Amino acid sequence: MSVLLISAQAVKDRSRIVEAVDADVLRPTIDTAQRVHLLPILGAGLYDHLIANYSSLDSDHTTLLQTYIWPALVHFVVLEAVDDLTYRIEGGIVGMRQSDNLTNASESEINRLRDRERQRAHSEAVRLIKHIRDNTSTFTTYGKKGAVSGNIYPASELDFQGNTLEYAVRSRKPLRRYLYDDPRS
Repeated sequence: MSVLLISAQAVKDRSRIVEAVDADVLRPTIDTAQRVHLLPILGAGLYDHLIANYSSLDSDHTTLLQTYIWPALVHFVVLEAVDDLTYRIEGGIVGMRQSDNLTNASESEINRLRDRERQRAHSEAVRLIKHIRDNTSTFTTYGKKGAVSGNIYPASELDFQGNTLEYAVRSRKPLRRYLYDDPRS
């Protein structure tokens, strides 16, 4: 597991995930949300820079992290957590976690929750992308090849309008060239 850009406690404080959820259960979900959702938004260069320098970020990168990345990341974590916190694999059996205090939500209610979190996350992602694009001289690793993550170039805010980034990947529709191809070529 790589460096987590947000703590499990911070996710709980900013979302509907309750205090009783064990941080050890939530950490892999945060890691997944970072790699699956945040990496394509930031691109490999900026993402790798944030991970490598997490403990010593300058004020501009700290502001980027706390004001723009965290709000998007929280919604992406909740989106991933819907399934991660519901289903468990224990002893070779896949099962659904049951609680005495909750009733099972219907599939349509779960899908509505996912859609709402996806919309909120994408709204925050557009805000994040616009902030970075307005300050490219500050974020010099934006749009560059990553030392660890390689050739993943940042998504455009257009990738989050109409067909969402996730939908475009799932349906195999071509994404804007910013995501996988060098935009300079």
